[in-house]
Amino acid sequence: MRIGPRVLMFAFVLFAATPQLASASDDPSAKRGITPEDYLSFHFAGDPRLSPDGKAVAYVLTTIDPKKNRRESSVWLVPVDGSAAPRRLSAEGFTANTPRWSPSGKTLAFISSRNTDAPAGEVPRPQVYLLPTAGGEALALTKLKNGVQTSRSVTHCGCEPFGTERRYRAG
Repeated sequence: MRIGPRVLMFAFVLFAATPQLASASDDPSAKRGITPEDYLSFHFAGDPRLSPDGKAVAYVLTTIDPKKNRRESSVWLVPVDGSAAPRRLSAEGFTANTPRWSPSGKTLAFISSRNTDAPAGEVPRPQVYLLPTAGGEALALTKLKNGVQTSRSVTHCGCEPFGTERRYRAG
């Protein structure tokens, strides 16, 4: 059986980026089932995306906020060789998911709902944002009235708004 690169990337992110999952108990004799408190403390890694140069993985980390009674997702970046700790790319306080690399690897597209984009009193709708991987603020690519409904909106997004190329392709 052949293990594909996606499975290997996911395994890497799961064990390298979220070590708290591996150390659930140091005492092998202490066997018990998973409690609701355990579940609420889990960090779920998913949707790994290898950068075009193969040096980094962007992924979604989902946690559960019991006070808000909701899941919160954020986009993270980790070097494939493990030379640095994972770092959060998406802004704190906003849900973000579905990271996709531009062909050059200089920009990362993702979907996020940000209340700064919604008129007062309205629920923010998910939109596609572009983030330069070198650093800086995310730029809204879409401003759709009902928001972006699927991850297809960022699939193969060849967007390079921070350089000389100004072509936007979503779809």
